[in-house]
Amino acid sequence: IVLTLMATPSTHDAPKARVLVRVRNDGRRPFWGFIQSPLLLSYRCMDGSGTMREGPRAEVAPCLRPGQEVTVPLALALPEAPGSYLYEILPVIEGTAWGVHPAALSVDVTMDGPSRYRAVLKPVAVARSLTANPRRKIAPGSGP
Repeated sequence: IVLTLMATPSTHDAPKARVLVRVRNDGRRPFWGFIQSPLLLSYRCMDGSGTMREGPRAEVAPCLRPGQEVTVPLALALPEAPGSYLYEILPVIEGTAWGVHPAALSVDVTMDGPSRYRAVLKPVAVARSLTANPRRKIAPGSGP
C-alpha cells in the first residue's frame, strides 16, 4: 500500500484540519481488510518529548485491487499546545497491524496572544515510521 498526501503547506486558525490521502495498492494481489477489521487510515502524532497520540480512523475500501487507488479524507485533531509535532498517516488493520511507510506532516503550533491559535502544516518525507517503536510513550486517553 502506498500513501500520497495530497496537500500543500497550509495554515489553520483552529485546532482541526482535513487532509486528502491517496491510497494505492502497488502490489500484485488484491488487498482485503477483514470483515471485523477493514483497511483503515489513521495517524499518530508525536511531540518533541516523544509522547504519541493516535487519531480517529477513516475507512479506505473493502478491497483494493492491484493498481487501484482511492482518495480518503482524513480529519486531524491538531494539538492545542504550542510546539512542533510530527503526524504520520498510516494504513491500519485494527487490532492487527499498523503500516510502516507513512505519509507525514510537520505541524508547528503557535499562540500569538491569549486566543490567537495558528497551526502550520507542511508535508514532509519520512521513509519509515518513526512512531512504530513499541517502547514509545502513549499518551493517556489516546486512540479511538
